[in-house]
Amino acid sequence: MPYLFTLLLSLILISSAYCQELAQEGYVVLANGDTLYGQVQRLKQTFGGLKFLNKIRYWDTEGKRKKYALSSLSAYKAGNETYRKYRLEEAQAFSILNSYYQVVPYGGEETFLRVLKEGPLCLYEYEWIDGTDDYVSSFPLFKRADEKMMVRATQGIFGLKKKVLRAYFSDCPELQRKLESGFFKLPFEVINYYNTQCASSIMP
Repeated sequence: MPYLFTLLLSLILISSAYCQELAQEGYVVLANGDTLYGQVQRLKQTFGGLKFLNKIRYWDTEGKRKKYALSSLSAYKAGNETYRKYRLEEAQAFSILNSYYQVVPYGGEETFLRVLKEGPLCLYEYEWIDGTDDYVSSFPLFKRADEKMMVRATQGIFGLKKKVLRAYFSDCPELQRKLESGFFKLPFEVINYYNTQCASSIMP
């Protein structure tokens, strides 16, 4: 009897460890490229006091429900938030305080990045859930659409990583000068300038 009680209690605790968000209009993109539209709900599970997003619950247009592991998806959208999967590895040869990351086909860390803006230069956000209060920590990453390298845009409360970004944007001297002068304060200002003023001038 004590064993049965312990088993039932464990099942209850495991069940309660899941934290669901409300289902929202969106889609899931399967690993084979198929896009399925419907209602999407993100599921998080608690392990050792930390919460991790590890599954997606999906309802098709006829109300049929299915659950997907993130490993089986390449992207998804829930409401206004779009996430795209990348496999990232810290690029040791270029790393300055964990500033550079390489998109790799194998190994590395499989993670979904929140899409902030896409174009010739893309802006993504790396997110993780910090502690047990659902607080989301994050940092932004720049990536040129035709490259496998990503660069961290900010360093916490210290703002833009000017030295790193000046090296990354060697193809746009005017942007480098504006970074040096402190003209830009936010990643969105940098990406808007690059995509309107730099990308068009360097395209063949």
